Amino acid sequence: MLRDTSLLYEIVTSLKENRFINHDNDTLVTDSQLKRINGFLDDLTIELFFKYATFKPIIITPEHIDKKYTSHGYVKLTKETELNINNPYDRYTFLKIISHPNFFKDIFPSNKCLSNLYCDCKKFGCYARCFIHKPDYIVHPYIEAFNQEFRAIDFDNNRAASLYCFRDFMRNFGKKCEYDINETMFFAERNSDYAAVKNIEVFEGVNLEYVLSIYCILVEKLIINHENMTPLVAFALDKIQDINHPLQLFHNFELKLPQIFNKEKHFDMRDVFLRFVNAEKSRAFNFKFNYPCEDYVLIRLFSEEEVPSVSFYNTLPLPYYQYKNLH
Repeated sequence: MLRDTSLLYEIVTSLKENRFINHDNDTLVTDSQLKRINGFLDDLTIELFFKYATFKPIIITPEHIDKKYTSHGYVKLTKETELNINNPYDRYTFLKIISHPNFFKDIFPSNKCLSNLYCDCKKFGCYARCFIHKPDYIVHPYIEAFNQEFRAIDFDNNRAASLYCFRDFMRNFGKKCEYDINETMFFAERNSDYAAVKNIEVFEGVNLEYVLSIYCILVEKLIINHENMTPLVAFALDKIQDINHPLQLFHNFELKLPQIFNKEKHFDMRDVFLRFVNAEKSRAFNFKFNYPCEDYVLIRLFSEEEVPSVSFYNTLPLPYYQYKNLH
């Protein structure tokens, strides 16, 4: 993920100069503010990954969904259509399909891991949201903090479920702690259930692991914790991955990111400003929701030109970068 020190300093300076952050102490930036900045940098990294990587096409039909997102509004789906995951509007359509509460349950009704997923709604940035899947297992976050700069490395370091589940149990053995070995065993059962079906196709030529890997990058940002699907995917990975596997592609992309990133081309400070406003109360930004149609939004900073975006199934809210690169 992007963690360039000079870029961080530039972002904080601009936020202060434009009065999007303000505090009187000597700290350059608070932990809460840094978390928002890093969240933006994560999203920008993932957006660039989906711009430059090559993915399998996702073939959808009217049975999957009745209309798809485009840059000009919804288009009714009347025949088999190919989604290009490099395109943000096709990604919104993809997420709308797979985030449906019954999508995985209908395909795998007898699989305890997938049939017991429950649905929630999560906010992304100040104006976007997406339905998400949550597993029914509970695993305490005893894993070491994920690597901020190379997120995919966590998958290499923590692929073995035994390290994740038992390391801190043994470390705390004999001490007073809340660790419940039954939770660990329950997670292992769910992981086994998932691993048994991960190679089954859910779209033509695209298996479950491929789809969930994209989901974990787009929605969960590859963060391994007890609320995410990411641990399931991480611990069921084969030791040797296909070079075209989404997680292998992301791993390789992170290593090349310093050479790929171009601040003038890939960065717009207004996308950062949006991470520090309330869509309902902001005096700097104006949001015109459900325009020109449902789930779309027009965003304007002061008297500048309005920029279009999507408010639902948009997990990478970067309207200014996306507008410049799509128009």
